[in-house]
Amino acid sequence: MEIVEKTLGKVHYKLTEEEQKNKIFRRSLFVVEDIKKGQIFTEDIIRSIRPRNGLLPKFIKQVI
Repeated sequence: MEIVEKTLGKVHYKLTEEEQKNKIFRRSLFVVEDIKKGQIFTEDIIRSIRPRNGLLPKFIKQVI
């Protein structure tokens, strides 16, 4: 049983130092075309691209 516990390791929910450094390479939402006042956001003008400087992609449905 000890071997199994050692193999599984410990659960951690915080980002490691290495993951923190790589966080900037994740994706975020960006508007890729000029928009006009009152224009409705659609999937055609919003893209999930790198680097991560904007809104997380998981929020695309709320934006649209």
